Amino acid sequence: MAPLGMLKNVVRAPMSFFDTTPGGRIVNRFSRDVEITDNMLPGTMRQVLNCAGRVLTTIITISYGTPIFLSVMVPLAILYVLIQVVYIPTSRQLRRIDSITRSPIYVHFSETLSGASSIRAYRAQDRFIRQSKEKVDHNFKFYFAGIAASTWLGFRLQLLGNIVVFAAAIFAVASTDIETGLVGLSVSYASQMTGALEFLVNMMSEVETNIVSVERIKEYTYTPREATWIIEEKRPDPSWPQLGNVEFQGYETRYRPGLDLVLKGLSCTIKGGEKIGIVGRTGAGKSSMTVALFRIIEAAGGKIVIDGLNISDMGLHDLRSKLTILPQVAHAVCLSVCLVGQRQLVCLARTLLRKTKILVLDEATAAVDFETDELIQKTIRTQFQDNTILTIAHRLNTILDYDRVMVLDQGLIKEFDAPNALLSDKNGVFYGMAKDAGLV
Repeated sequence: MAPLGMLKNVVRAPMSFFDTTPGGRIVNRFSRDVEITDNMLPGTMRQVLNCAGRVLTTIITISYGTPIFLSVMVPLAILYVLIQVVYIPTSRQLRRIDSITRSPIYVHFSETLSGASSIRAYRAQDRFIRQSKEKVDHNFKFYFAGIAASTWLGFRLQLLGNIVVFAAAIFAVASTDIETGLVGLSVSYASQMTGALEFLVNMMSEVETNIVSVERIKEYTYTPREATWIIEEKRPDPSWPQLGNVEFQGYETRYRPGLDLVLKGLSCTIKGGEKIGIVGRTGAGKSSMTVALFRIIEAAGGKIVIDGLNISDMGLHDLRSKLTILPQVAHAVCLSVCLVGQRQLVCLARTLLRKTKILVLDEATAAVDFETDELIQKTIRTQFQDNTILTIAHRLNTILDYDRVMVLDQGLIKEFDAPNALLSDKNGVFYGMAKDAGLV
């Protein structure tokens, strides 16, 4: 059940988890670590129990034939424990480092495959081949260190096994009152001690090192999760939001704890049915404002109120099911512009079917041709007349007929007024952006 718990937890992980965790590391947990936990670890533990029984049987048999042999077993047992204390933690740590250094290989290989056309275009094949070899060599350092540690263990266990055989033979010869059959049985079992001890320690160390995979799965099973999906006692009315009023009250947020604020005390009121264009330079906080509505990032201060309800008080499902976003499709998906446009039209069809009161457009027409852009804008104007629309504008001409335009800069609202009023202020930020775009 551990892999299932890990899957449930990762699916509900916040976006900050995926921003800070390489994809190869996640793939490694769900592939190699799950394989070890489900397939290899149970068999290894079974072999440990079987081998431990063989060793114990051997010691009892030898001690029965030559009781004085127990005097040698005490110091040998102490040496055996010391060897275990040195070897197993070292082996476990080497396995852990081996797993960690293997993840970048997967990440680099995946990135190389997805960007193969660009690599060839810039003739960077040699650099990527060299980087791949460097990552593999770095991983192999710890892989071969593990082999060296196993060799170190094998030498010492063989020495202990030979001491057992030697002691059993000496005591058998020195004791004149022992039957010949018991002497042969003791020496015969003692000769098997070397292989049994070595196999036992190897299997025990294998269990220890494989437990690392369990640790890694457990780590992802208890990573931070998003807020509660549904809070029964704070579920909004099924018809909420009726009006679509959105109010930011001193709202602050950051993408991860310890980072700077990306929105710094936003305060504004958007009336139901208003069409709001959101503009600003790169990094101004436009997308941060929209993802905050969906609580993809949580508030660091202040609150967002929709139709009188604080969105932080309700479950994520109740909030997100009442909002709709028509997202930006990145040009890097390696599709033609036509296909990008078709993807946006499918998103638009989904938006029409859901028909929620609040619609967020995150630069929805940034990567499409003008014909598709015009079609999307026309549909939005005719089909969502009574809806509250927040549009992150890539092309300023698409929001000139909106009710108001919000200009963001470094997480602050610099201007918020009707487009004509903003264009009339020749010293304003929006006027400067429109002038750069050739609209004035």
